[in-house]
Amino acid sequence: MTYAGNHFYSLIGRLRFDPLDHLFLSGGYRYDSVSIDEQGLKADVDISGPFVEIGISF
Repeated sequence: MTYAGNHFYSLIGRLRFDPLDHLFLSGGYRYDSVSIDEQGLKADVDISGPFVEIGISF
């Protein structure tokens, strides 16, 4: 999403495995970027890296 020179990006790539009925395991890579430049407020943040998840789906 971009607006007036500011932006927010969130990208994710994930692989998911369901070993049991309601349990899942997944992992992947995530990239988030935020850039804001408004009247004295300036923020430029990039967060990225691998991740793993364990969860229950219902």
